[in-house]
Formats: sequence, structure tokens, C-alpha cells
Amino acid sequence: MQSKVKHELHLRKIECARTSMKIDANKSKNDNDFYVFTFDMAKSFTFPINTTSVAYYKRNIYVYNLGCHELTTGLALMYVWDETIASRGLQEVSSCVIKHNETRPSRLNMYSDTCTALSLLKLGQKEDNTIDIIEHKFMVSGHSYLLNDADFVSIETYSRGKKIYVPDEWYSVTVYSQKKPEFHLIKVAMQGFKSSKHLEDTGYTTEKRDISDLLPFIPPIHHSYFHNLLTTVDHADSEDVGPLTEGEDGSRNE
Repeated sequence: MQSKVKHELHLRKIECARTSMKIDANKSKNDNDFYVFTFDMAKSFTFPINTTSVAYYKRNIYVYNLGCHELTTGLALMYVWDETIASRGLQEVSSCVIKHNETRPSRLNMYSDTCTALSLLKLGQKEDNTIDIIEHKFMVSGHSYLLNDADFVSIETYSRGKKIYVPDEWYSVTVYSQKKPEFHLIKVAMQGFKSSKHLEDTGYTTEKRDISDLLPFIPPIHHSYFHNLLTTVDHADSEDVGPLTEGEDGSRNE
């Protein structure tokens, strides 16, 4: 009996969350002072992508994508960066959401799954802030069905079979994965993340040797990106610090 009651309560919570989102979406279309959107992180996309067996055993680099989908207009905005810029934790997600809402109406409603926790105090502390009310509503875990899910599926589907070597190629895939309406892409630099000091201290932690071994399978036009890639953990005694270099005989120096 208890299990039936719990299941019924669970179903009611799911329906309540979906109904609330529909009501807010309709309200935003008739009230210019009311803005509502959903946000979520896409799964991490790896690069370089190729079909060689060598690549399977090497540590790749990741591209991150925080999607914001407006319920009023149906527009989806993708805030993107790679792991040489920043990680994908609380600070990074919060920074992107704050950036997304810098010039919004007086009332802000946002929806996400229950895995997302944010610190949005800086949004309310900005002197030019026009937002009076912020509501963060959570969908039921496992039943979120956010609009972002369909956006991310479009990107994954469009990327199938494509060779992707550098972040910009992932960004192009993102933009062209949907035509109407197109996804809006915003590249986030390290300076765009709030309190980024620890990011600068941490750096990118993959071994240069992994990337060096993959260079023969990457078109030469992309080599400059990897040659200039700092792979340091900021340890003075590390043997794996600095950019990739290439010797006169074409060998990779480490």
C-alpha cells in the first residue's frame, strides 16, 4: 500500500512540474516583464575524433556546452568552452547562467533538473541589474524532459560520422545541427568565468605524450592549435609542462 502511495505521489510531482513549466511558458508570451528558460549541461564531447586504434587508448580533450532554451521564443543558446579554458562544475555553470541573464526583465523563472545547484548571488548584486524576482524550479529527477534534451540530441545526431579535431569544429557542428531556429553559439573565455583564479592555477592536466602521439593522424592545418596547447598542472618539478614542440626532423619534443 505504501509503495502505491509513493508511486502516486511521484507521478503527481512529475505532472505538477510539467504543468508549472507550461503555465510559465504561456505567461511569458503575454508578459514582457516575465522571462522563463530551461538550462542543462550537454554530455562532454571529445576531440580529436578519428577512427585510428591509437586514438582509442589516448586521453582526449573535452568540449563543454551549457544550453539555455527560451520558452517564449523557442531560441536555444549554447555557451561553449573546452577543458583547457575551464572545468564543468558549479562555478562554470553559474557563470554561464549569470551571463545569460544580464539583461533580462524584472521577473526571471528558470527550470533545470535536480542535479543542478547554483549560486546566483552575483546576479542580484550587479548595480545595473533589472531583475526583482528570481525563481529556480527543479524538475523531478529522471523525468525532467527539458527542451535542452532535444537540442543536444540534434547536435549528437549531426556529429555522427564526422571527424572533429579541434574545438572550433565542434562549435560548427553545434551551429549547423539545427536550421530553424538556429542555435546561437557563445564562446566563453576564461575571463568570462567568475572567480577564475583557481582555473588559472590548475591548468590542463592531460599528458603531452598522448596528444603528441595523435598528431600524425590529425591534418597539419590543425597542428598549430596543439603545438600551442599548454599542458601544465602548475607543478615546478613536472616533466610534462609547456607547449608541444616539433624538432627539425619532425619528431615531437617533450
